[in-house]
Amino acid sequence: MRLADLRGEVETALNRSLASAMDRLRGAAPRLGDLARFVEGLNRGGKRIRPLLVLTGHRLLTGDHEPAMGPALATELLHLCALLHDDVIDAAATRRGQPAFHVSVADRHRAADWPGDAEAHGRAAAILFGDLALVLADEAFFASSLPADQLIVAHRVFSVMKEEVMRGQYLDVEAAARGTASVDEALAIARDKSGRYTIRRPIEIGASLAGAPPAVLAAVGSWAEPLGVAFQLTDDLLGVFGDASVTGKDPTTDLREGKRTVLVAETLAAVDAHVAERFNALLGDVERDDDLAWMRQTIEDSGAAAAVRARVRALVDASRRALAALDALDLDPTGVTLLREATDELADRTS
Repeated sequence: MRLADLRGEVETALNRSLASAMDRLRGAAPRLGDLARFVEGLNRGGKRIRPLLVLTGHRLLTGDHEPAMGPALATELLHLCALLHDDVIDAAATRRGQPAFHVSVADRHRAADWPGDAEAHGRAAAILFGDLALVLADEAFFASSLPADQLIVAHRVFSVMKEEVMRGQYLDVEAAARGTASVDEALAIARDKSGRYTIRRPIEIGASLAGAPPAVLAAVGSWAEPLGVAFQLTDDLLGVFGDASVTGKDPTTDLREGKRTVLVAETLAAVDAHVAERFNALLGDVERDDDLAWMRQTIEDSGAAAAVRARVRALVDASRRALAALDALDLDPTGVTLLREATDELADRTS
C-alpha cells in the first residue's frame, strides 16, 4: 500500500461523511443548501495529512487501518472547523484557490440584495459552520467498531489536540496584536498551532486506538515532534515566498496580517534598529507592492530565510533519525513504509 492509496480511501470516506451531514442540513432547512454547497467546495483539495497519520498510527500496531477511519475523519473535520475560523480571524480572501467561505456567503448576501452588512453575515456564517464542523468531528470520532475503552483513551488525545491548536491560534493572534514575539515564542506557537496539531497528535491518536504501549508512543512522538515544527516553518516560508498557483493562498497574506512568525522574529533579531523600525511599521499595515518587495528582500538579506531553511533541514534530519529507530520495534512493515513516505512528502512540500 502507498500513501496515495490511503489518501484515496480517506477522500472517499470523507466525502461520503460530509455529504451525509450536509444532506441532513438541507433536509432540516432547505435554505441552507447554498451554504452546504460552500462547505463541500471548501472541503475539496486538502492534503488529508491528519487522517492519513491516524490511519498509519493504527496500522503500525495492527497491520490494519480500517477500524480507525472514523477518528481519522474526525481530525479532518476539526481541520475544516479551523479553516473556517482562521479565514475569519485572518480576513483571508481565498482558501484552496477559491473564495473563502465567509467571502462566498457575503457575495451571496449582496447578490440577493439583502439588507444589512454582508461581510458581518459572512463572518457569522463561517463561525457557526466552523462550530458545526467541530460537532461533526466528535460524531465521526465515535463512528467506529473499536472497543469503547480504546476510543475514550484516544479521544483524550483528540481533546489535547483541540486545546493545543486553539491555544496556539490565540497566542498567534496575541503576538500580532502586541506587535512582538521572540524566536522562542514564535517557535512555541508553531509547535502548538500547527506542529503537534498536524503531525504528533494524529499519529498518537491512531496508535492509542490500537492500544500502543508507552515505548511506541514515545518513539512515534520523537518522529513527529520535529517534523511538525518543520512543517509549520515551511508554511511560514511559503506564506512569504510561495507560488499562489501552487499553494492556493496569497503569498502576501502573512506580511499584510502582521503574523509574528519565526521568519519575522529571525529577521528582526538580525537587522539594525533603523531597518527593524521600518519593517515593524509595515508589518500588518503594508499595501504597496514595492514595500512588500522590500520586506521580502529584507528577510532574505538579513539571513532569516536561510536560518529558517537550515532549521527546517535540522528538524527533518532529527525526524528521520527517529524514524530509523522505529526499526528496532515490532511494528507493521507497511505502516513504517507509509511513515517514511509521509516524511518525504512533508519534508519536501511546496504547498
